[in-house]
Amino acid sequence: MHRFYAATSRALAIAVAALLVLESGVRVLRAQDTLPPGHPRPPGRLIDVGGYRLHLYCTGTGSPTVVLVHGFGDFSFDWALVQPGVARTTRVCSYDRAGQAWSDVGPEPRGLARITDELHALLQRSGEKGPFVLVGQSWGGLIPRLYVAKYRQQVAGVVFVDASVPDMWMWLNGVTCQPRLASDSLWNRIWPRRGPNWQPPPNPARPTDTAYVTNDTTTPRLESPFDRLPIQAQRYQNWAQRLTPAALVGGDWSDIREDFRAVHRVEAGPAHPFGAIPVIVLSAGKDDFEDAPEASAAAQRAEFDRGHRALANLSTNARRIIVLSSGHRIQLDEPDLVIEAIRQVLQASRTTSPLCCRDP
Repeated sequence: MHRFYAATSRALAIAVAALLVLESGVRVLRAQDTLPPGHPRPPGRLIDVGGYRLHLYCTGTGSPTVVLVHGFGDFSFDWALVQPGVARTTRVCSYDRAGQAWSDVGPEPRGLARITDELHALLQRSGEKGPFVLVGQSWGGLIPRLYVAKYRQQVAGVVFVDASVPDMWMWLNGVTCQPRLASDSLWNRIWPRRGPNWQPPPNPARPTDTAYVTNDTTTPRLESPFDRLPIQAQRYQNWAQRLTPAALVGGDWSDIREDFRAVHRVEAGPAHPFGAIPVIVLSAGKDDFEDAPEASAAAQRAEFDRGHRALANLSTNARRIIVLSSGHRIQLDEPDLVIEAIRQVLQASRTTSPLCCRDP
């Protein structure tokens, strides 16, 4: 399924159950000097952002630095087809949000507000210099909206890669709904409430048989489009997908309805809240919304079209491009188009000029 459904439909059942049964008294694992057992060595650095660490992988030289923000259920290495191309012309960093891949589980409360501040702290504490061009895919595309609202002087440009939208349809605990618009009674029924003594879980247990990550010479068997990743990234993907879903209980979400409402407040505020920051919106031309439960495919397409038009209205210097040949993960289906969109935003930010009119 497309646009977030693939990740959420498999993981939400686990997440909801975990939220209901987790017991109190568990502390966040603090930053350590050594990797926990079962970790393959990360390609980047583990940066302490306040008692817990996030994984940051930077390559290339130049300015502005590009920051690649992965989607829900994805990881830093899912940018492996894009990062090398961008690194030929400027500095570029990918990272794993709290609780995902090599990054430690983060403290409560979770959600986009904390994730935005964590990204800011990560860039500051790592010594990476702004301003930054933020590239957000899927759920990761929600983060630049809040980052610009809070740290606008640190943003030189934004590329949205088939980004999630505030009024998207989701399947949650057997109910199809638009979380931002859900009534309190409906939301209380489908989204489990954490008790007053709830604590985030410890860092997820890592599989101990990680020799295949570095020593295995066979080709992993991943579903499309992940089979297009370089072999090493595919092995990382095999490892990371075997971890417990900390992204749901100690990483990305506490209350996604409030997350969507926070993003909506940015988009529903004054016209062009990004000012003249260069923005390119990449929209997938292929979808399989017909697999979405209950909600019609037509309604799904209409909501994403409306939401992506709104993204292009965030700035007075923005373009929207529909990538007809690509599905949701454009960075895997058409990585060269993502690289070219980033190049155009970089050029516009360096010259303080309008975006060029040539499609990537």
